Amino acid sequence: MNTSHDVAAAPPPDAAVIQASWHEPDRFAEIFHRYFNEVHRYIARRLGADVADDLAAETFLTAFRKRSRFDASRGAVRPWLYGIATNLFGPAMRSRLWKAAMARSGQKELSPSLKISVVAAAFENAPLSPTVRAGLMRALVAHPGVRTIGTVTDPLGRSGVALAAEVTPSTSPSAKFKTPDYGSRTELIFDRNTGGLLAEQEVLTKPGGLYRDQKPGFVINYSVTRNSGWTGTKPTPPVKRPF
Repeated sequence: MNTSHDVAAAPPPDAAVIQASWHEPDRFAEIFHRYFNEVHRYIARRLGADVADDLAAETFLTAFRKRSRFDASRGAVRPWLYGIATNLFGPAMRSRLWKAAMARSGQKELSPSLKISVVAAAFENAPLSPTVRAGLMRALVAHPGVRTIGTVTDPLGRSGVALAAEVTPSTSPSAKFKTPDYGSRTELIFDRNTGGLLAEQEVLTKPGGLYRDQKPGFVINYSVTRNSGWTGTKPTPPVKRPF
């Protein structure tokens, strides 16, 4: 007796979908459907669910515009999308989205993890002296929910002093997506001598959800500052685009 079975075709790889979308833009919707909820959850844990609605949409709009620059040899789609979202955490975008989100939700105070992100933006985007940096760190650690955690090694292996705050899941009634069942904290790692920001990272504290098989201390996401400085000289664009 011959028995036949219908075997469902495996979905095309992410890279193939993006490449196809170069000539068929509608194909990019597959990437949206595969990753939107995940990117939304990532942003919601960092900035709040109300902010995540707008910022997740902006992430995929940016990804769509830059899809021709995606290079599969340099990494998968997921970290590429996370990187785009993280780059949108800039001070101007954060300020605009937080004001809108707080107005919608009635919040009058930023959570400790959001306060840490505000300070990180100041360190990354303003020419602050070591004295001002030290003052900002003292002011930040004076807020409830923010604490020092001693010496920490950043993702590039550099040692620094760190401030941390638990990431508080949003409880806004307008939240559209369920927050994953894991705990994490935001850490800012500073150079002990100069006060310069070395890295901002989200570290797992309670395994669960997407990270149920990981151990506490696993770095979920990070951004690092390799070097920084200010100059009056007009920068020269790179010969080759990074993306």
